[in-house]
Amino acid sequence: MQIAISNELLLVFAIALVLIILLVFLIPAARGKRDTPHEGQPIVEEFPDKHVEVTVPWQGYAVKVLRLPYPPLSEMSPIEVAGQPWPHSVLLNVVVARHDDQDALVTRFEPRLTLKIPYSAADLERARQFKLDYPIFGFWDGCKWVLITEEKHNLLYPTNPTPTSEIAGYATVELSAWSDPAIAKGP
Repeated sequence: MQIAISNELLLVFAIALVLIILLVFLIPAARGKRDTPHEGQPIVEEFPDKHVEVTVPWQGYAVKVLRLPYPPLSEMSPIEVAGQPWPHSVLLNVVVARHDDQDALVTRFEPRLTLKIPYSAADLERARQFKLDYPIFGFWDGCKWVLITEEKHNLLYPTNPTPTSEIAGYATVELSAWSDPAIAKGP
């Protein structure tokens, strides 16, 4: 038994097949993350396990935020803040590299990059035990801890409209220079 298929039916089938193939590739691409950032668009990289967000405005070229390992806290010399050895925990270590060459680190930012760093209710209580309004943050410069300050780094503690069981609030920091420091909190 032989089935006759008209040319019109073959044409409709071919068009439907092409449309299905286009939809399979275009819909996920439209919804998913782009491989190359669009010119002028900031890069926002979230690290959900640490609740840290890094935003890098367009720098004249596309960049990528990369997470790096950091040494154990015991290998980094503590400093004293409010009579307490600081820091009590390391959050994260990130660098920014050119998107087209991940070996080429970007260390100067104009406009500045922004870090959104979380703190918990326990962090807040610990800070208040040392007569501080908020937890403090800093970074390891390879030799010593450097406190992040309002004057140097535009450190702000905006109100958190929706605290969660894990996060009581966030600190935001703007940096014009960043190379490879681990970020920590305390006291």
